[in-house]
Amino acid sequence: MTGVRNRIGLVVVLLLILIPAVYVLADEAYIDSDRFTVNTAEIDGDIQFADVTGCSVRMQVTNHGDDFEGTLKILRYESTDGSYVSAVGRTVHIKSGETQDIYLKLSNIAYDGTPYYVPLRVDFLDKDGQLLCQKITDFQVSPDVTTKVAAGVYTDDAQKLSVIDQSRFKYETTNISGDITMKSRQMTDEELANIKQLNINLLILDKAVSESTWEKVSEWIMCGGYAMMEKACCQNMIHKMPDGNGLVDWGKGRILVYDASEWNGIMFLKSVRNLFGTNGIHALIAGDYSGYYWNVQSILNYDIASKLPPVTIYLVILLIYILCIGPAAYMILKKRDKREYMWLWIPCLAVLFSVIAYKAGSSVRYAEPFIRYYSVVDITEEANIEQTKLVLISPNKGRSVFSIDSQYNLELLNDMYLLYDDQNDRLKTLKEKFGDAEYDMAMSVSDTRTDVMVNSAATFDEEHFSNERILKSEGGIDVDAAYYRGELTGTVTNTTPWNLHDAFIIHKGLLFQLGDLDAGQTITLDHLKEAKLVKSQNVVLDTWEMKNEGNTAAVSAVMSDLIGNITSASSMTLADDIVGGFSMDYDIGVQTSEDIASVDGITLIKEKTAIADNGSGWATQALIGPEEPESEEEFYAYDTDSYMIYGTDMLNVSYVVAKLPGELYLKWLNPDTGMSVSFYNLSTGVYDTVFQDSDEMAENDLKNYIAKDGTIKAHVQAADANEDHFMPVFTVSGGEEND
Repeated sequence: MTGVRNRIGLVVVLLLILIPAVYVLADEAYIDSDRFTVNTAEIDGDIQFADVTGCSVRMQVTNHGDDFEGTLKILRYESTDGSYVSAVGRTVHIKSGETQDIYLKLSNIAYDGTPYYVPLRVDFLDKDGQLLCQKITDFQVSPDVTTKVAAGVYTDDAQKLSVIDQSRFKYETTNISGDITMKSRQMTDEELANIKQLNINLLILDKAVSESTWEKVSEWIMCGGYAMMEKACCQNMIHKMPDGNGLVDWGKGRILVYDASEWNGIMFLKSVRNLFGTNGIHALIAGDYSGYYWNVQSILNYDIASKLPPVTIYLVILLIYILCIGPAAYMILKKRDKREYMWLWIPCLAVLFSVIAYKAGSSVRYAEPFIRYYSVVDITEEANIEQTKLVLISPNKGRSVFSIDSQYNLELLNDMYLLYDDQNDRLKTLKEKFGDAEYDMAMSVSDTRTDVMVNSAATFDEEHFSNERILKSEGGIDVDAAYYRGELTGTVTNTTPWNLHDAFIIHKGLLFQLGDLDAGQTITLDHLKEAKLVKSQNVVLDTWEMKNEGNTAAVSAVMSDLIGNITSASSMTLADDIVGGFSMDYDIGVQTSEDIASVDGITLIKEKTAIADNGSGWATQALIGPEEPESEEEFYAYDTDSYMIYGTDMLNVSYVVAKLPGELYLKWLNPDTGMSVSFYNLSTGVYDTVFQDSDEMAENDLKNYIAKDGTIKAHVQAADANEDHFMPVFTVSGGEEND
């Protein structure tokens, strides 16, 4: 009997061992490493130049098994040493035997002139999240040695391709200078439909495309893309008439309409200059600089000041603590003759008041992850284009999750760059460790929402993201105003659904503050003349005052970013009139959940507008700043971008006054009591001190100082070279006021 029991026990033990083994073997058999083939390559000519470190990748997936419907989880390293891994999920349906193209736009792909390989890991997950297959692949980053900017071309015309490939641009900006050699390539219909995932600088369309494809291309242009379209193929696509240069504003981007019969090298070069602007060629090279990690970090971290507990609470606690630990302790213990208990009294009070201080700060202490953001909403005729930068801050280590509406194109902003020195050995090492790698950040994209999952390695870890979406037009900011002799008169109406704070108008380099402008409200501008110079950023930033200190800092940072774009980017220039304001309760599309403590931020609502030069009887006006110094000795005497003077008390400068009809009127826009200005008198041959009693000069005062070519020679004298001074800037009006 004992032998039977032993045999039964042995069988039970064997079953307990074999059953889990069967499940393990079955699970391993279920992961079929040969079911899919994955080939990945950088799209030719798509890596961008200079500070934009990114490339477009085409991943070809072939299904050798049954039909697959599930998710591809694509992992990549965001840092050279493999310490940071990001992942993105794509929902796909691949039929048996089908090869499907998947397009990826990868950031933080740097380039130092040596080709190198970037590894990727692709996990195939079924609908239940079960891993079916895992493939590790790589692609080579190998742009040409010469500087080339990709031109997305949809054409069969060999002559057109040849003209593009031979076109070279000389450019010089404050950031970079050199040559641009345009490079053409034909684009497929599938690539056009995925144009947002491609680093295309300029799209040339000379064939009609389907309505669905044009919708994708149109959205790309609205968000800041540039396109050249042949006249015959664009008639049914764009509803606006081109201007005299063939240009059409389309959202934040531009379209140039051309005639195919006029196509040649000179026409192409002129067209690109018209699209990007002679002073904004860096937009062709590098796009929007405001999208970078470091540029937006200070703006996103604005909330620190607004969440600090009141200082008065801690002052009261500290005062009571000092009284208790000093005079009170001495008097109580001495009166009872218990001074020997001082050693116990002091630590007990320290513990007690530490608890009180901790409780006092608990109201502003975060226990759950929170989101801070800033958005810019550009109101255009076609749509409202929203571009948002946000940061997820995790107070604790571990996993954080948030979801955002599906219409967003969410991207990770990262300050870590992927660049290999000894790429062959490192590639092998990274691919070996990739099989067991866990993501630090993952995004799962579906038709209804995008889920973002972050594994924080430290407390108060920050993850920065960028996204954009097209909104339906919801009103605008209507301006009916005119400018004359330094004053703005008219009305401004807010027809948007947002209450605007610190509303403003920027007109030809001048910034006028309007105060708050609620939804549906109209305010009257009654000879508004208090203005700031846009180019003098530090003068503008200290003018914003709001109840919340954190929001005040954010407004200043956003304005700095806006002004930087106005003075450097081609999409917005000093010639543009802009009206805008700030919303504190804007919805950026983050879905509410218990996983996120709060979503707070600031949104800049802005629209291009037109301020009449002669509406309501006003005449023309122009803004004039100092010409660049002619002599090399004075070239570095002042900053031509901000007009700030550097370490000198005497400058020779000239101003050019435009020819305006009627009676001239000149106003000093940034008067400085610590500075004197002298104009060269053409009659006497000496410099006369001007603006002694007033910051204005009429035509009778100006006639002896303006040469035939409109030049005014001036001496600028600063009383103290150690203080900050700015070069004088003037507004010039002409004509007569008609009541």
